[in-house]
Amino acid sequence: MRELPVLLSDGTVDPAAAGIIQACMLYPDDTASIEDYISVFRMRLNRNFRKSKQGELNINEWRSAQLGGEMAGTVVLKIAQFHRHMPSERVLINKGIHLVFKETEETGAPIAKKHMTILGYWSKYKDVSHIWAGIGLAQAFEAKITGSNASDISPDIKMAAEFAEQIADLVAPLLKGWSPWRFPKAFPRESIDFQLPEPNDDDIRWLRTYRAAQPK
Repeated sequence: MRELPVLLSDGTVDPAAAGIIQACMLYPDDTASIEDYISVFRMRLNRNFRKSKQGELNINEWRSAQLGGEMAGTVVLKIAQFHRHMPSERVLINKGIHLVFKETEETGAPIAKKHMTILGYWSKYKDVSHIWAGIGLAQAFEAKITGSNASDISPDIKMAAEFAEQIADLVAPLLKGWSPWRFPKAFPRESIDFQLPEPNDDDIRWLRTYRAAQPK
């Protein structure tokens, strides 16, 4: 487990918390890139810098990662849903990837044409997949934007953190080799009466089409 460095030494939330979270979501295993992104984000808090070429590059990096991050977030969310409501189905990474593939295939979304595409997204973003999922859930709950420092993430960070931590607590015992970035216990979260939704009929139907790879 790794802790998001979003608190200052006095325990208060870093004004650049949104950028710190973004950096870890973009580069979960690249310390140098995380530090560079945070440095640029701190400068971006100055409005003039936000309009610079470097500021625009920083924004574009975030936008270009959203597809893969959201796919990884959907995988971990489906794992969490089945574990909470239908644990006997033993939905882990391979089944979760299969479910996301079937969803994109049937909805016609030109997102992932092959299982390997989604697997690649999972491999890159797995350790922050719960945060991507948490942001998606917060958006679904029509969370309010907290202010300019969080505007690039959009939903209320406290709500996203609560969702992310609930998902991480649920799936952490299931995923071998998972080294998630976690929010500090002292990070403020939104208290929410929330229950993970049950897998829908399509998820259950798609799960029935899963076939484990056979050894050659």
